[in-house]
Amino acid sequence: MWVIQTFIRGLVSGISQNLFMREFHRRFSLPCRLQQRFHKALLCFMKGSWQRANNRLHKDSGQKAALTCEPERWNEYQKENMNSNYLVLFIICLICHVLRSLYEILKYYNKVSPSNKIVFSLVFVNMCFLWMSWFMMCELDPVKLTIPFWLRIFGLIFFISGIFLFVYTVIKLKTLDDYQGELVQDGLFSITRHPMYLGFIFWLVGYSLFQQSKYTLLTSIIWILNVLFWRYIEEKQLERKFPNFGEYKKKTIF
Repeated sequence: MWVIQTFIRGLVSGISQNLFMREFHRRFSLPCRLQQRFHKALLCFMKGSWQRANNRLHKDSGQKAALTCEPERWNEYQKENMNSNYLVLFIICLICHVLRSLYEILKYYNKVSPSNKIVFSLVFVNMCFLWMSWFMMCELDPVKLTIPFWLRIFGLIFFISGIFLFVYTVIKLKTLDDYQGELVQDGLFSITRHPMYLGFIFWLVGYSLFQQSKYTLLTSIIWILNVLFWRYIEEKQLERKFPNFGEYKKKTIF
């Protein structure tokens, strides 16, 4: 199972990095040489972050080695460290969700424009922190569910389906936000109006089940309600933008 987990981490990292670079270049239209330098700087930053984390790990290795000689103290240390880290990640995820909801409200009332490069950058960074903190919550959940193997596989299938819906939407609309074309009604959009948000819900439930993360699965109720709020606000915007959206809404689900 650890092979699957490693593959998923690599898959998510690769997709997010590729989509980020693609959208960044589309928005900012940098020359080829500057694009290469920016990409190199981003990779160096990621490598530096990993090295700093690795150095911190080696710094604490002496204390951990001493604690491993005493199983009871080691278990207490591990539990306290995991609980505190999980709480920090939950707070980060919650703040990012609130900020994203605030952005949706401001966008609905035309207080901010998603076509603004600074606004786009801030929203994108916020969403990166949101999903990174949530995935780490799944990894560091202090309480693991005892569920059958087939249910974990079911969660994995749900999670992969969510990634597919997200990638499909980005490729179909050719943007992460600020779509300016006609109302899309073909492909998966002939079945569901918001495949990206449906994908979010799929992986919120699916990955939590796959990782057997009890607290993360329970808190997913909060995140799903927030995603439904984003969907509600977006539908109001679409009704205002496309006169035929009401008829399209009757033919589709979600």
